[in-house]
Amino acid sequence: MKNLKGVAFYIRKEIIEGDSPFLIFLVLILIGYILFFMSYNILSNIFLTCSAILGVAVATIRICIMTFILLKTLCRL
Repeated sequence: MKNLKGVAFYIRKEIIEGDSPFLIFLVLILIGYILFFMSYNILSNIFLTCSAILGVAVATIRICIMTFILLKTLCRL
C-alpha cells in the first residue's frame, strides 16, 4: 500500500511540476508537422489531433489540481 501511495504522489507531483506531458505534446506536434510537409496528410492530422487532445487534458488536470490545492489551503486559514 505504501508503494501505491508513493507512485500516486510521484504522478501527482509530475503532473503539477513536471514537463514530461508538455514534452510529449511538443514531440507529437513536431511529428505532425513533419508528416504534413512530407504530404502524409492523414497521419499528420492524427498526430496533431492527439497532441491537441493531450494538451487540453494536461491543462485541465493541472488546473483542477491547482484549484483543489488552493481551496484546501484557503480552508486551513
